[in-house]
Amino acid sequence: GTAAVLEIARVLKDADFNKSIMFVAFSAEEVGLIGSDYIASQLYNSGADVEFMLNFDMIAYNPGDAYNTVTFYNGP
Repeated sequence: GTAAVLEIARVLKDADFNKSIMFVAFSAEEVGLIGSDYIASQLYNSGADVEFMLNFDMIAYNPGDAYNTVTFYNGP
């Protein structure tokens, strides 16, 4: 996931957007979502208008019986 985030940031580094984009990577989220909870809380408490979040958790991981799916969530 971190490699994907870094590559996307590299590809988009010179692109112009009307909105701000944050590229954020976390480690060891299995032990309590500490980093992602922190950034989500900071964004919420600052009143940030987050329009989109894309999570690359465990990219390319497929334990034998898993389906090849992409899941989109909308809302809280």
